[in-house]
Amino acid sequence: QSTTTTPPPPMKPGGGATLFPSLRLVAFYGIPGSPRLGVLGEDAPEPLWARLTAAAAPYSSPEVVVVPTYELVAFIALAKPGTDGTYSAGSLPTRSTCTFKWSTLTAPC
Repeated sequence: QSTTTTPPPPMKPGGGATLFPSLRLVAFYGIPGSPRLGVLGEDAPEPLWARLTAAAAPYSSPEVVVVPTYELVAFIALAKPGTDGTYSAGSLPTRSTCTFKWSTLTAPC
């Protein structure tokens, strides 16, 4: 009779199986200026930060530090192929063409 064992989870660089073992990231995501594509498009930075820190607070514990985080949606799916033949497009300007202004949550070019 043979027994099977579950292999251990893969190790992360530097050891361990959890990327940030003592941190919990709680994020709002989206595209600034586009409320249909996430929370970051719904409001200005100050009210968003207040909302995010309030949303993150219940996830805190003595063992885990909560880190409120913004996640910018960098690519969006397209219904048809774009000029490069792929079904995705960048949603934010590249660093080489313009600068992202976090203070106003806009990406002017």
